Amino acid sequence: ASWNPAGFCPEHCGPPEHLDGPRALESLDPGLRSRTLEIMPVLIEQGDLVLASGADVPEGEELMVDAEQVRLRAEETASRLLLRQQHGVELFEALKRLGELAFGLRHGLCEQLQRDRLTAWLMAFQPGRQSFSKQLQESLSALLLLLVQLSPAFKLRFARVYAENYQNLIQDNSLTELSVQIFTIPEVALDLLTGMQLLESLFATLNWTLDRFAGKEDGSLAFGHLESERDDTYLTMIHRISGDIGYVLRHPAACAHVLRSDSAQTSIVQTFLRLHQLVVHKKATELHVLFEQPYRYALDLECLLLICLKPLGDFCRRPEATLEELQPWLKKLGQALAGAQGLNDQNTASFHLPVHRLLAQCMNWELLLREEDAWSEVIPPE
Repeated sequence: ASWNPAGFCPEHCGPPEHLDGPRALESLDPGLRSRTLEIMPVLIEQGDLVLASGADVPEGEELMVDAEQVRLRAEETASRLLLRQQHGVELFEALKRLGELAFGLRHGLCEQLQRDRLTAWLMAFQPGRQSFSKQLQESLSALLLLLVQLSPAFKLRFARVYAENYQNLIQDNSLTELSVQIFTIPEVALDLLTGMQLLESLFATLNWTLDRFAGKEDGSLAFGHLESERDDTYLTMIHRISGDIGYVLRHPAACAHVLRSDSAQTSIVQTFLRLHQLVVHKKATELHVLFEQPYRYALDLECLLLICLKPLGDFCRRPEATLEELQPWLKKLGQALAGAQGLNDQNTASFHLPVHRLLAQCMNWELLLREEDAWSEVIPPE
């Protein structure tokens, strides 16, 4: 397991439990231990100052109307900001080196990064806040990556903060690489699924991103106007979020959670129902529509999500699966198909629908064939 301190080779071992807690300080020389407890809070407070938003403009300063004064103040502010960010790069690199030197130093560093401070540090990079240099972002990301990789206790704490602020963090390139370090750990993923409704949050963020392409009148989705770099940014975010969904569902325990959670099932189904609006078949039910460029994005998105949900389908089709555990999920998909207005009724029907494909991907045919009465429960005749 990923949390097994033994690891799989001498060069890839997790820290022993006693060295990932307060006892780690006992491994330090008494003088160094005392110095660590004294100086570490000071260093972390310096990080607070570097990442503090709006610290460059004093409160209550009179409005300047002279153009030359404005120019000079802008140059002065930019110079101070540059120096502060250079100091931040050196600080975070020094903290990273300390974290690499000894278990006790790393524990002292982790203890200073509790929930509120971690939230403030991560939120400093959200859109709309002041601009940080790429070097500063990379140095902070490298520091957090080190702590996440080498301290299981810190990894869980960081994961909860990351999941809580996921929608803001997914908009920043410098920190999204950390998701693979937490969502691919079975114990962490299950903790976030059960304690913070992680899957519901991921799909809510995905739909929030899709809103960028929603029409003003009916809310239907359209990728017909991808004209700006911002549109490309949102498409990149869609791929990131889909990838994170895939990381989470790679764990059998996460798939088992989905089969037990009505809210997780609803979040998946509602997103796939929304994708019905993208496919050409809905538009072609009454009027023929030729293949157009926007539908390529629709098909890419549908295929991407189906790939990310493939582990869930594999879990449903495993030989030891029971009808009792699968029935709520399959019934949810069947009800979604029955209620797809304008797509499955007396006058219109199509098998080329995202939910159809998802249902086929999750269908355990051998199990249903053994249970003669299961079909009417999964897909109501009406």
